[in-house]
Amino acid sequence: MQRWGGMLAGLAIGAALMSLFGGGAFGAIMTTLLIGLAIAAAVMFALRFFASRGKPAPQAATPQGQPMAFERAAQDEPAASPAPTASGRPRIEIGSALTGSVSKAEVEAAPAPQAAGIPGFEKEPFLRVAKTSFIRLQAANDAGDLDDIRDFTTPELYAEIAMQVKERQEPQKTEVVSVNASLYDAVVEDGWEIASVRFTGLIREEAGANPVPHDELWHVRKKAGDAKASWLIMGIQQVE
Repeated sequence: MQRWGGMLAGLAIGAALMSLFGGGAFGAIMTTLLIGLAIAAAVMFALRFFASRGKPAPQAATPQGQPMAFERAAQDEPAASPAPTASGRPRIEIGSALTGSVSKAEVEAAPAPQAAGIPGFEKEPFLRVAKTSFIRLQAANDAGDLDDIRDFTTPELYAEIAMQVKERQEPQKTEVVSVNASLYDAVVEDGWEIASVRFTGLIREEAGANPVPHDELWHVRKKAGDAKASWLIMGIQQVE
């Protein structure tokens, strides 16, 4: 308004003076010209005024391209941890082989499992079969019998065991001196019955050597509600 207000006022005054003192044809021409200029200036002012109202308000610049505060907060937010099971233990990923180790303190601090988490689950018969499977897998692994290993492991775990067997340089012989099995967990998740068994006892890895303690956590699964489905080993973790 300050920029255009003075010009409009000057044009209006000039037109008035020409109409008063500039008689004749020349005065009429100048008057018309000044009025035209005044109208053009008013139109330009109106266009600029409404165009400026349509522009977004300027944003505060951030140093060196730094994101705005709300963007930075979203980037710094930690990734969500896997949801725990009903027993409070971390959820097991179905499509992956669970290997490696788990701390002894974490295993022993876990609450007592609820076998009722799987409908119709019979704990004692399950543990008897589990001990038999433990001995069978040790023998198949020593012999490199991949066909037998495939029968009672998931495809993901079988792939890892098969790779280890093929890379083995020397034959091995493992004698299971004693084995104890205890139920660590039994739940139904995403259409699968999942159970975890803790094996403890003594094994001998060399003839004539003294037996050494073993402590492992095995995770098995089968389709929920399928009476004909077999338990397959999906993960083996060393308890350390």
